[in-house]
Amino acid sequence: MSNPHPYSSYLPTDKGLLNAEEKSLFAKHPTKGLYALSSAKTSMNYTSMYFKTNGYQDNSDAFRHSFWQALVAHTYENSFAKQWGDAHESTSIGIDKKMDLLNNEIGRTVGSTTNGNQAIEGRIAQKLLSMIANGKLYQIQNNKLVATDSTGRK
Repeated sequence: MSNPHPYSSYLPTDKGLLNAEEKSLFAKHPTKGLYALSSAKTSMNYTSMYFKTNGYQDNSDAFRHSFWQALVAHTYENSFAKQWGDAHESTSIGIDKKMDLLNNEIGRTVGSTTNGNQAIEGRIAQKLLSMIANGKLYQIQNNKLVATDSTGRK
């Protein structure tokens, strides 16, 4: 399925791609905002490493969002990661928004409960990949929210 809202399927990696709510949050917290942007880029890179595509409404989309939120929650607090994730989704609607918000929440839980800093990206990625394969995150099929599975992996 092609994405009718290209912005909503990707994470902003520079200030020029921010929506109005993200810009407002960035202005209040520029250091954390830069980390959120950097984490978005890292998330897209990891998605490309593990999946055939940086897709839309599929397992790669679930991974990209949850991984991004996990990184932000691990480095800062859950509340800031949630603020940023909610700001990012402020322009999304319907089932796509619901999917992203659910996956963001799961990512924040993984990020805030993964201890240490050494090899954190790899450890978080492996936890989320396992959760995706075991149906613990969300994707959309036939316009319905369904459990993730192992499809789309490289």
